[in-house]
Amino acid sequence: MGCFGSKETKSSKSAAPETFSWDNKPKLDPKDFLCSKRNGETFVKLPGSINGQQFIIEECDNCDIYLLDYSDSVQIDYCTNSRIFIGPSQGSLFLRNCTNCKVVIACQQFRTRECESIDVLLYSMTQPIIESSKNMTFSCFQYNYPELLDQFSRANLSVFVNDWSNIYDFNPAQGNWRISDRSKPEDFADFLKPVERPDASTPAAPTLPSAVPLTWGTRPKPYGKGRFLLFHKKRVQSEQVLDFLELLRLSGAVVVVQTRERTLDQRAAGDAFSSTPELAAAVVGGPVIGVELNGDDFGPLDTLVQQWAAKHALQDVASAVYVSPDERIAAQYAHAFFVAAKI
Repeated sequence: MGCFGSKETKSSKSAAPETFSWDNKPKLDPKDFLCSKRNGETFVKLPGSINGQQFIIEECDNCDIYLLDYSDSVQIDYCTNSRIFIGPSQGSLFLRNCTNCKVVIACQQFRTRECESIDVLLYSMTQPIIESSKNMTFSCFQYNYPELLDQFSRANLSVFVNDWSNIYDFNPAQGNWRISDRSKPEDFADFLKPVERPDASTPAAPTLPSAVPLTWGTRPKPYGKGRFLLFHKKRVQSEQVLDFLELLRLSGAVVVVQTRERTLDQRAAGDAFSSTPELAAAVVGGPVIGVELNGDDFGPLDTLVQQWAAKHALQDVASAVYVSPDERIAAQYAHAFFVAAKI
């Protein structure tokens, strides 16, 4: 029988404090997510080393910087004479007070302030914004390494939704920005130095077809004819669509004007494809990828579609991809999909 002064028994010892899953998370060191005050160096962050965290690059000169991972957001401040690659950022990328740099960037939102002489290969899911910046040059994002496509997915970015050429300038003036003349993958080959990855993996260089389609953007179309394609993602994977676009590029004088991935409800599908009710009904509710093409001769297009389908063992080609029959329908559907129903 116990009393207030009796010895504590084993059963009366206080219970261990409750632990939670977040208690076991590793503590992050801010220095692991910072590249600061470097000069003439090569700096590489490998896949898995950032893992969705924020990253800061500041006060670097004459450096080659590679963030080969996805991030939450990125800030680049007061960098000069440098070459910088930024893997998919699921939030904003801010480029501020930088001069004479080449940058390859993939992000949800792109913004610059007080920058000068910046050459950008850009993926931006939303409209790029520049402010108080001069002599900016923009081209479509072109780069690849084995983990990149998966990193886009982890950052919740679709490689088919790239608004890279639709620039909004807060301080519009002649000479602030331009769209480059680059139009072929070989035009991008020496944009960044190849980097030897210290993990002994495949070198991070644009030797593979780019993870992001090379699109013509807002420049005047170079040819007189067009086609509109619609891929149903319930039938095909993103990698298969990218493979088709690469086969198309290799086939001759055809450019991809723009691409977009969307999910259409019944009303939007009916409005977009009113001339083809069976197409409207087929695409309701499932993600679809629209592609606008521009070229001189689309005679080989149907044969190319069949070759692509055979390569990927697609049994029902018509349910996987729709190809507009002529220029009139192509223009109508491209406008409806990319402009009238744009989200």
